[in-house]
Amino acid sequence: MATNDKKPVSSHTPNTSNAKTPAKTTQTKKKCKKKRTVLGVLGSGVKGILKFVTIIFCVVVMIGSVAAVLLSQYVVTATANDADLLNLDQIKLSYTTHFFAQNPNTGEWEDYASLYNQQQRTWVDLPQIPESLQNAFIAVEDKDFRHHKGVNYKRTISAAVNLVLQKVSGGAFGLYDSMQGASTITQQLIKNITGDDDTDPLRKIREVFRAIGLENRYSKDMVLEAYLNTISLTGNLAGVQAGAEYYFGKDVKDLNLAESASIACVTKSPTNYNPVTNPANHVQRRNHVLKLMRDQGLVTEEEYQEAKNYPLILAEEQSEQITTHTSHNSWYVDAALDEIIPLVKAQEGFETDAEAYSFFTTEGFNVYLNVNPFMQAEMEKLMLNTDQTFMDLPIEVEDADGNLQEGETWAVDQNGAQKFSQAGKPIKIIKTNAAMVTIDNDTGKVLAIAGGLREKKADRVLNRAMIQHQTGSTMKPLAAYALGIEYRLTHYSDAWPDIPYQEIPDPDHPGRMKQWPMNYGGKVSNQNVLLYKALARSLNTVPVHIIGDYVGVDIAFNFLHDTLNMKNLVTPAENPKHNDSALSPLALGGLTEGASPLEMAAAYQMFSNGGQYHAPTFFSSIQRPNGEVYMESSPATVQALSPEAAMVMNRLLRNPVIDPQGTAAGIGGQIAGMEVIAKTGTTQDWKDFTFVGATPYYTTAVWYGYDEPNMIAHNNAENRQYSKFPQNAFKKYMSTVQQGLEARMFPTSKNVVKQSFCTISGLLAGPGCPAAQGYYTSDYILTDTCNGAHEPPPPAA
Repeated sequence: MATNDKKPVSSHTPNTSNAKTPAKTTQTKKKCKKKRTVLGVLGSGVKGILKFVTIIFCVVVMIGSVAAVLLSQYVVTATANDADLLNLDQIKLSYTTHFFAQNPNTGEWEDYASLYNQQQRTWVDLPQIPESLQNAFIAVEDKDFRHHKGVNYKRTISAAVNLVLQKVSGGAFGLYDSMQGASTITQQLIKNITGDDDTDPLRKIREVFRAIGLENRYSKDMVLEAYLNTISLTGNLAGVQAGAEYYFGKDVKDLNLAESASIACVTKSPTNYNPVTNPANHVQRRNHVLKLMRDQGLVTEEEYQEAKNYPLILAEEQSEQITTHTSHNSWYVDAALDEIIPLVKAQEGFETDAEAYSFFTTEGFNVYLNVNPFMQAEMEKLMLNTDQTFMDLPIEVEDADGNLQEGETWAVDQNGAQKFSQAGKPIKIIKTNAAMVTIDNDTGKVLAIAGGLREKKADRVLNRAMIQHQTGSTMKPLAAYALGIEYRLTHYSDAWPDIPYQEIPDPDHPGRMKQWPMNYGGKVSNQNVLLYKALARSLNTVPVHIIGDYVGVDIAFNFLHDTLNMKNLVTPAENPKHNDSALSPLALGGLTEGASPLEMAAAYQMFSNGGQYHAPTFFSSIQRPNGEVYMESSPATVQALSPEAAMVMNRLLRNPVIDPQGTAAGIGGQIAGMEVIAKTGTTQDWKDFTFVGATPYYTTAVWYGYDEPNMIAHNNAENRQYSKFPQNAFKKYMSTVQQGLEARMFPTSKNVVKQSFCTISGLLAGPGCPAAQGYYTSDYILTDTCNGAHEPPPPAA
């Protein structure tokens, strides 16, 4: 059958179909070959890229390794002293200013005194700080403080990226709208301690590594305690205790939640958020801190609402006057502060001494003083006056302002009732006081100073060694005699007329004139007197003639004011009618305001060191806690007199001591085996007694009188007795402090010639003349010999 005979279609496939199959296979092979070629090319490219990437990676790794090594070396170097610098156990001491003195026996610097300003910075332990205050700072400054290890890496990285984006875009875009800091409380503490506040990236690197190291060594509580005690607030305030006292007049432990937030909010911008000057801004910022505390679960909603509505109640405005809380600084430390504070004020640009003082006492400075601790202790011991070296002479005076000064008491009658004057003003009792200062002849360094008698009961009280008093006759050698010798206008045994210089109006008899000057006791001899005797006996006539006729008022004034740095002398420009450019002030010491014992000692040193004036200084250098020099003393030194003139003056000043009629004859020619030179000074009305004496090592000035000038002596006998008190004090003091010192002589000059002169005529001693040894500059020696008539030539022209 036809259907049964059918075969599969495949069996009837034409050969042509079978013939086509190889052709398809060949075509497929061609396609496959083409595909392998593309893959090969791609494979070669990928291999090249991989090789390039590998090379770049290796280069980056090498550069990164080098950078890591360099960074590690930098970090190691930059943080080498961190164990000492970031020692939280000693951080309290690092903010105390230390004074050091050099041991005169060993030469070693030893701790002498410490000073810190508790009003501005008082350390409190963490348990005394309310938890609300701790949490306020944590909420606003570092909410993750309790959890990180010193660094918040998320904030650090995001802040770095934000910084880069803003720098690259010129501030057009970034992660945040403004620059955002990333410093943790730990990092802020490090900046507070080190003062490292540079803006370069390396500072952040140092800070990060320091923060990690700090938290590895100390607990969170110790870090937080140190931070809260060093944080800067407004003005010169530092630390939460100072802030609590200043803003709210209370101890930090007594702060409420609102007050705690107030202190914490200030640090963001002390000026903008100052509660005193910007109270509205401050309250807004305070409430923001409170909101952060609520949002972070540190306070409840109820506590937040109550504190937010709490009024800002500040303590009464504080006085500008500083009250230190350290106990009984020595007179020397007080005097050093008087020199240092104005220098700090100028260097830092502060407006007030109070600001400079606060800064100085909260920066942890190390001050290297010029004090000799042994001499200072002996001087203060003497000035306790337990043996009445200076006699207490209490008197009753009318009080001017109703305020008693140290050592004063109100006067009462026999019934115990307070006394009043006829003008209705209270009467008070004042006692005599005294001051003393010693400087080193070779350097001008102040070695010891005491500003008052009896126990020193407070700090930074009136220092009488540094304020002006009337100097009396101690002024005579400085301008009259010294310049007369310097300019070769006179010599050691020159003859001068002991007569008044001029007539002046008599204040006791209006409309009448009187002869001026007169010597002590209102007398003159009307005869010639030799220069060395005039100085020994402190005649008034001779120094007036020297300046009036020869040296000149202008030259004398300029020498004292400019060369010897007596800047308190009143110039004609300052007061045309009452100034010190006149004969009485320059020749006799009748100054408008006076000169301080410190100024007098500094001026007299030129007679014992070859004619040099060294500005007196109390310190040599001031260093920061890390040893960096903050300030060095650079006192001015000038050659005030030639060495030969200084030597002649030195020999002239021996006469008040060795002449039996000399005004300082009672102290003797030597102390502890060394020569002494000296000059006394008494004001005409016996209100001030001054003495300046020197040995080859030291020059010392002493003043004795009342703080409110009043007559000490009331007759010649009392004057002779009381004028000895400063001399006795000098002798007693120098006898102690020079014990054990190697004997020295005063400096000499090859340009000084020693000659024998007639003590009557002042000429070269002839046969039969009473003779003595005099000292003369080699260009102004004696040439005429006394003929026995003992008639001296007129004074040198």
